[in-house]
Formats: sequence, structure tokens, C-alpha cells
Amino acid sequence: MDVLAGHRPTWAEIDLGALSRNFRVLRKHLGTGVRILAVVKADAYGHGAVPVASRLETEGVDAFGVAMVEEGIELREADIGRPILVFGGCFPGQEELALQYDLTIAVSSLETLEALSEAAVGMDRHAYYQLKLDTGMGRLGVSPEDAVAFLNEAKKLPNIRLDGVLSHLSSAEEQDQSFTDLQAKRFDEAIADIEAAGFTIPIRHIANSAAAVHRDDIRHDLVRAGLVLYGITSGSRRSAVSVEPVMTLKTRISFLKTVPAGTPISYGRTHVTEAESVIATLPIGYADGMQRRLSNKGRVLVRGLSAPIVGSVTMDSTLIDVTGIRGARVGDEVVVLGSQGDERVSAEEVAAEMSTIPYVVVCSVGKRVPRVNLG
Repeated sequence: MDVLAGHRPTWAEIDLGALSRNFRVLRKHLGTGVRILAVVKADAYGHGAVPVASRLETEGVDAFGVAMVEEGIELREADIGRPILVFGGCFPGQEELALQYDLTIAVSSLETLEALSEAAVGMDRHAYYQLKLDTGMGRLGVSPEDAVAFLNEAKKLPNIRLDGVLSHLSSAEEQDQSFTDLQAKRFDEAIADIEAAGFTIPIRHIANSAAAVHRDDIRHDLVRAGLVLYGITSGSRRSAVSVEPVMTLKTRISFLKTVPAGTPISYGRTHVTEAESVIATLPIGYADGMQRRLSNKGRVLVRGLSAPIVGSVTMDSTLIDVTGIRGARVGDEVVVLGSQGDERVSAEEVAAEMSTIPYVVVCSVGKRVPRVNLG
């Protein structure tokens, strides 16, 4: 059955069954006593935040993580009930929304906490926050050495409750774990100082997907699982768990043309045919997630075989060479990301072609590409 009858034939299939299986594999790997926060920021890395969160809530996930208040509101309005942590904090004017939608805010400054306190007093409720420590990311967060002083000031504010302490690893995917070890040491020392000062920490966490999978020594109370849930690996370390890709990006051949040798292809004439060639047009371009950096070096799958991208990827279309694929015709299904027959184009492969990371590959699949949920 054509799932997009009457629409442009470009779509992303989201295998929610695979998502569930990945979650169960991770849960089994972690064992008891470690909670899982599913990272669903950036529309669940392009997979669709609401359906992903709904499925994971059914599976028993403990919490969700988003980048901004707006993403948390989207989940709450879709009846997601688990705790939601906003990693990026809240911006001035968002405090009442954060409280209204029961969002926990990661806090890096007293100014943010003061604004939350004022809003909480005005609404006659409590604001829950987690203290963000900068152990080596160099981005958001309070210095570990200043954590106790920060909390001493924070406890003077009315209607404020500490929900946890977290930090963010910068290099957990690397073979060399020395900097991760240093960050973990800084985090543990800060936790010890905070507890010695008389503060109770309900939740502490620093582990991302890579650390959750490979480092049982720094899982603490909770791990933040992102890529691993979506069946993608990152970095040079071989994954210790077996997971399945959740997203498959597909399109169809919309036009075929046989051209003679010496024919320039696409903008800038960056490809010129060396022999008579069959060139297929695909209705997918860089506005949809087919990155321009794949021009003349990426590949897709047609009839279970690889077909190279030729010429420059354009905003709305991409050209491929199907000369060697017998029987290729208009309407053939084309896999841009995923498996077809015995072949597979993975997010990791595409990222390597572009000298980037797999996050970029899935997050860049545009909103105009409909998601078809399976399983």
C-alpha cells in the first residue's frame, strides 16, 4: 500500500517497535537501580517527539529531557505525564510557563533561580530545579568549586526546591577516556562537597548514551539516553549493546533520463558523465535532510543496489546514476537512510561521508518530510 497516495513521495518511516526494543535492551543492560531519562529534544532527534515520548512512556521510561521550555510544553499538551527536564534552562518571561506545565529547569545562574522563585511565589506553588555543573564542557553550568556557595544562596529563595545535580560529558564517545574520567572525578567531588554541606540530592546524573552503555562506574541514579534509543552509535567505540535504527528515510524515482557522454549534471556542472548514463531524479533535497555535502559522493539504494549521487544536491531534488541498475523505473522506492535488501545506508556512514556526527544526519530531516509511524 502506498502510504503517501496523493502526496510527494518522500517520507520517513519511524519504527516505534524498534524504539521499544532498544529501550528494553538498554534497561536490561543497566540493570536495576538506574533510571532512564529519554532525550527527546529537537523533535526526538528528528523522529517525532510526541509519538516517541508516548511510546517510551508506555514502556516505563522514568523521565524526558528537552532543550527548551517550548519542547516541554509540546509534550505536556500531548498528555505526557513523566517528569520533564529542560536542559537549556528557561529564558526571561518563561518562568510562569515552566511552572504551569510542571517542567523541571536545569539552572546555571542565580538570576534564573531568582526569577523562578518570584514566579513560584506569585503562583503559590513550588519550582523544582536541577543544578547544572560545568565539569569540562565549557558551556552552561556552575563551577564545581562554587556549587556549595550557589546552593547556600539558593536556599534563601522562597518556593524553590532542589531536584537534582547534573553535568554534561564532552568526550564520552572517544576511545581515550581520560577526560571523561576527569569530568567524572570533578562531578563526584562536587557531589561529596554538596552532601557534606548538608544538602540532600534527590537525583544525580552525568552519563549520556555512550557513558550509559560503556561506563557502569558513572551511571549514578539516572542516565540520559539519546542516540542509543534511536539505534545509532557515535564515536570510535564499538557499542556494548545491540540496537536497531528507528528511522528509515525514503523517496521514489520521479523522472528518468538517458544522457550521452559529456553531459553536465546539476548546478555548477560538478559532474560530467563519462559515458552514456541513466540519470534519475529524486524528489528530495537539502531542505529535506539530503545534505548538500553528499554531492558527488553519497549513495542511495535502488532495487537493493547502491546508486551514487551525481552532481550537486539541490534544495528540492537530487540526481542519482542508475545506469548499472537493471529495470530501474519511475516510481521505484529509494532508500536514502536505512536498509533495502542486503544493503544498508546508516546514519553513521552518511555522517562519515560529510565529516560530521550522526546527530546531524537525523536531526536535519526537515518538517516537510512526513513521518509514518510503524510498529
